[in-house]
Parts: sequence; C-alpha cells; structure tokens
Amino acid sequence: GFEVGDQIYPPDNDPAVSFHAIQTPQLSRIHIINLRSTGRSHAAGYFVGVPESPIQDFQMDNVQIEADKGLLVRHAQVQARQLQIKVHSADKWLLQKNGQIIAK
Repeated sequence: GFEVGDQIYPPDNDPAVSFHAIQTPQLSRIHIINLRSTGRSHAAGYFVGVPESPIQDFQMDNVQIEADKGLLVRHAQVQARQLQIKVHSADKWLLQKNGQIIAK
C-alpha cells in the first residue's frame, strides 16, 4: 500500500477480486533488520496488502521507529522481534482487516 495525501491505497473497503498470477500484486519474504528512524516521521509505516493476496512473511528485527502515527497493518502478517515504536498522537499498532503483528 501507499499514501497519497491522507488517503491510503488500497482503501480498507477495497473488495476482493479474483486472484490472477500476473496482475495481482504478491509481496512476501520481506525482512527489515537493524533500522532506526528517529526523525519523527508522519507514520511508523503502512503494510497494506490486498484481500486476494495478503502480504506474507514480513519480518522486522531490531527496528526502532519514532513517528506521529503508528504502524498500520491491513491484509498482512508482520513478525516482529525487538520492534519498538514510539508515537506522539495515536496508537502504535493500527490493525485493520486481516492485519496481524506476531511478537517473537
């Protein structure tokens, strides 16, 4: 997913469509290791898959983020080890449809 202005694409009301091996985005086996973001970003991040193809095997290990808003997870599973998120104006976890954070 991505953000344009204050809108996140795909939106949370995006209906599932038929999976198509060439046209449907597929994100998996993504690992973020040893990241530190202290610049007070707008948001800790957006991990947004699509209903017909959720993001799989997304791992964050030894990650520290400081942001105004938390980490949004929708149609994705995030495995977190030593993940620290400091937010200034919202919840640090924004779990939406089919969004999971698994602490290890």
